[in-house]
Amino acid sequence: MAYNALKGAFFGPHASALILVNYESLAKEPARTMRRLYSALGEAAYEHDFSAVSLSASEFDRSVGSPGLHTITGTVRYFERQTLLPPDLVAKFANSAFWKDAHNSREAVQVI
Repeated sequence: MAYNALKGAFFGPHASALILVNYESLAKEPARTMRRLYSALGEAAYEHDFSAVSLSASEFDRSVGSPGLHTITGTVRYFERQTLLPPDLVAKFANSAFWKDAHNSREAVQVI
């Protein structure tokens, strides 16, 4: 459902209002990525403390049977993780990152 909603927004009539932030960009270069996001939004940059980030969505995580899935603490950093998805689903979407080619959109979608 989320994938289809993203496709609908990306190829839809309001695609020029869409800004996508890649996980890799945010996790590897959080300060630079946030500066680019603020610039794209036309907002003044705000200095974040990327060494003390926390989030807990424990009620939601429990409701979907994945306790701790969205619990975040500590420093923003990138790390490789094993997928939780079944291999057939991973294979199905392996080459489906349409957002990585901005020429696919009728409008100029910003990808950071």
